[in-house]
Amino acid sequence: NEPLEAYIKQKVAISGQEPIEGMEDMVVETYMTEDKMYMKAPGQGWMAMDLPFPSDFIKEQQELQSNPIKAAEQMQEMGLVFSFGDDVNIDGKDYYVINAVIDQEKFQDIYQQTLTEVLGAMEPESVEDAAVVEQMNKIFDGADINYFYTVYIDKTNLISSIFDFDCKLNLNINPKEFATDEEAVVEDIPEKVAINMLMKGTFNIKDLDQPFVAPDVSEATEFNPYD
Repeated sequence: NEPLEAYIKQKVAISGQEPIEGMEDMVVETYMTEDKMYMKAPGQGWMAMDLPFPSDFIKEQQELQSNPIKAAEQMQEMGLVFSFGDDVNIDGKDYYVINAVIDQEKFQDIYQQTLTEVLGAMEPESVEDAAVVEQMNKIFDGADINYFYTVYIDKTNLISSIFDFDCKLNLNINPKEFATDEEAVVEDIPEKVAINMLMKGTFNIKDLDQPFVAPDVSEATEFNPYD
């Protein structure tokens, strides 16, 4: 926290009934300091970029951690509905249990508002870039989102050390609506494409008082979103 430093190494495992050609497990790394964010995707080196959110945002989030009432109010504004579950014992530790489900309509409003603010801060270099917000909104206008998660709070230190999530996302897209070249609109392009995604997982938070070794980002290149 002082100074702010975070390192995330995420493994994305591809699963399904049949192997997907060209799709293998991926490792994505993210390293963040007070003024920069670094990302490393499979087959690429480190890329550097300015933080996509102001430093005041990080300070606000840290303050929320020490003010659970304010944090709950903010989450409710984002469309999260909470309920208590029965206390449980996991690996010899006692936990409080809080369940949450997302209000799809509120989430849609918050998502579109956030997307507009983030992309609106970018300087579009072409008509196509300026149309990104409109296209993304079209994608999520007809989306069906079901998001449920459970937080387990350690009774001894009140830290949310276990986090289970289950998300189903269904998108119905008309690819012809996103064609920027009239010649691309041909009979072979379907008018409807359905994308069904299921994401399930668990976060485990441990060793909070232990140091970590930061990655070497000395040779990182500046990220260009228009490259």
